[in-house]
Amino acid sequence: MALSQNATLLANLVDPEVIADLMDTKLIDAIKFAPLAVVDTTLQGRPGSTILIPAYSYIGKASVTAEGQDITINQLTQTTSEVKIHKVANGVQITDEAVLSGYGDPIDEAATQLALSIADKIDEELLTSLGTATLTHVASGSVVDAEDIADALVKFGEDIDGEKVVLVDKYTYAGLRKSTTWMPASDIAAEILLRGVVGQVQGCQVVVTNRITDGSVYIVKPGALALYLKRDTMIESDRDIINKSTVLTADKHEVTALRDASKVIKVNVAGTTMSISPSTLTIAKGSTGTITVSDPEDTITVTSSAEDVTVTTSNNTITVAVSAEATSESATITVTDGTTTKTCAVTVTAE
Repeated sequence: MALSQNATLLANLVDPEVIADLMDTKLIDAIKFAPLAVVDTTLQGRPGSTILIPAYSYIGKASVTAEGQDITINQLTQTTSEVKIHKVANGVQITDEAVLSGYGDPIDEAATQLALSIADKIDEELLTSLGTATLTHVASGSVVDAEDIADALVKFGEDIDGEKVVLVDKYTYAGLRKSTTWMPASDIAAEILLRGVVGQVQGCQVVVTNRITDGSVYIVKPGALALYLKRDTMIESDRDIINKSTVLTADKHEVTALRDASKVIKVNVAGTTMSISPSTLTIAKGSTGTITVSDPEDTITVTSSAEDVTVTTSNNTITVAVSAEATSESATITVTDGTTTKTCAVTVTAE
């Protein structure tokens, strides 16, 4: 008997374009920290895989200018940090029996699982970006409490008002619940900022995350982070005719970054000191290297022992540049946060 023209084929059930649309809808909803990030899709359809994130220095407040006198001209300065787009991906393999005879909807479940998988990775990267915070505070003890959060909030200065989320681990959460300033989620009058809010303390909505493993706490305002999407979710399928199954893969080209360092404060537990990585660098003339600073107690100051080896800082990332005409064979980069001082030994090589 010939196959009916209306017969349902596996190709009718596995439509990569339909699954991709389904995943894109589910993906942003699945990214827990997405409400704290600006989702930027302007890179889609444009060449290049590197993003330069600008940060402008404040030109200072205005001054009184007398009649006939020249207005003071200040220079607008900018620093940039460089991030590169990368691919996050996962895949599943579904047999024909699972599609045609399985209970439920295996295809929809595959799309859901792939979206959750990619969202899980992006959430991890967003939290890593928060770790580059330049506003930091050291708690009074081994566990951050409500008083520590109150003390840390002053780092926002006159921008202390506005919506804020506190990201904590389960042990910190247990302590915060005992605070006299604790308010359960059911009593919060303000709009809930993101999924998983369990309460409020010191005017900040509290979210528990298993991703924090060192006892630190992040106080975050919406817009602190950025999620750059290079391309819509790509779904591809391929048949394995030997075992009669279909392979589905999903990938997303993206990168996360700390977009506004003034909107996040990292609270470290007592005993945490600043560290840098690496402690040694080898850089060719005319090239650059990067040093990452972790857990500074205050604003960092960076100096170089050689004039032809210069340093610039953006969001706790130090770019070390060696002049093409450099005569120095080595240099020492000194980093201090007012409490701790660390050094990185730089060796200069020929181009």
